[in-house]
Amino acid sequence: MSQSLSLIEYEADEDGNLYEDHCRVIESAFISPEVISSIEAQKLLEDKTLLEELGEAESSVMKCLEDSSLDKVLSILEIEFIKFLSSEAANNAKNRLIRDEISSLLGDFGTIANLYHVIKLKKEKFWHHPNVVLKLG
Repeated sequence: MSQSLSLIEYEADEDGNLYEDHCRVIESAFISPEVISSIEAQKLLEDKTLLEELGEAESSVMKCLEDSSLDKVLSILEIEFIKFLSSEAANNAKNRLIRDEISSLLGDFGTIANLYHVIKLKKEKFWHHPNVVLKLG
C-alpha cells in the first residue's frame, strides 16, 4: 500500500488546536515502506489531534513527523540516496544502457528527491508555523 507524506497547513485556534475544515495541501510526495520503517524505528512520528470543526468535539488522530526530527529524517533520506546510487541496478545502468532499468532508476531517484524537497520546505519555509504539519497518510 503506497503512502505519502504531505505538508499541510491547517486552520488553528489561539490554543493551537488544528481544524480539518479549512486546510491546504502545500506539497505531497510518495514515501516508501522502507523509509517509513526507518522513521518508525527511530520514533520520529507523533500523533496529532485534528478537530473536525470549530466548536465540535469530533476529532481524529493523524501521524505526523515531529518538527524536531526533520534533520534526522533528511539524514535517513540521504542514506537511502547513497544506497540507491550504489545499488547493483544503478551500477548496471551505468555500464550499459538498459532502458527499463534507467526508467525505474529515474523513478526511484524522483521519489527520494520529491520526499527530500517536501521535508526541506517544512524546515526552511514553515519551521515556525505549528499549524503546518508533515502528515503521513
